[in-house]
Amino acid sequence: MTEKIMKNSHIVSILTGMGSTEGKALQDKRLPIKLLYALRRSLPEVEAAYKAYLASLTDICSRYGATPEKITAADQSQQAALVAEVTELLNTETAVRVHTVPAEVLDACGEGGLDPLTYKDVDRLWWLIDTAEA
Repeated sequence: MTEKIMKNSHIVSILTGMGSTEGKALQDKRLPIKLLYALRRSLPEVEAAYKAYLASLTDICSRYGATPEKITAADQSQQAALVAEVTELLNTETAVRVHTVPAEVLDACGEGGLDPLTYKDVDRLWWLIDTAEA
């Protein structure tokens, strides 16, 4: 496992992408074992970081009479302060332990009975790529 520093906005993006129809389809593709393992091993770590983010977001929203689903302050004079706090939270960096794979693992996709990856698939997997070798 490698500790990666990610902004909370990236964590939200990862889970949003993996929760989308295409993201779920990606998880059902025939992928290289190393990549599939890394994905399955790492998603719970990202989800744990997301839970901490969501708890903080909920606290911020409650102070302004808003909800995480609708980030609008009850008192419009406080809207700018609410947005500033949410933006700061999204830009906060978090250490997340992920199981990474070398970029070459992606090259095997589409060969030997494995499903090919689309550009969007690769975009959803960027966080699993070992950048130490790049």
